[in-house]
Amino acid sequence: YTKWLSLFGIACTALKIPQLARYAYTNFLRPQKNLVQRYGKKTWALVTGASSGAGFEFSRQLAKQGFNIVMISSNAEKLYKAKIKILEELAEEVEIMTIVFDLATVDDYVKIAPILTKIA
Repeated sequence: YTKWLSLFGIACTALKIPQLARYAYTNFLRPQKNLVQRYGKKTWALVTGASSGAGFEFSRQLAKQGFNIVMISSNAEKLYKAKIKILEELAEEVEIMTIVFDLATVDDYVKIAPILTKIA
């Protein structure tokens, strides 16, 4: 009985190895995409939730690569501090536009469109 159980465990493990290999390649081994080559330096990138967390880190990394950033958040004070922190960290010149806005409904997106067409 234990022999069959061991064989079953080995078979199940063997079936998971390709999934594990794909996960490792996708998340750790695959070369990073060159966004500057694809879109060009000084291209504008819009980041929502940019005052903290993942949104802030996206803004920071894109600015480091030379992208101009439109940072959108609902908290004016945190957004200003995030902008200053990114600008202090960078050696090269990038433009950062901040917009204090709560994008809770579809109507909010319509209101913000005229602001964004200025940089398009």
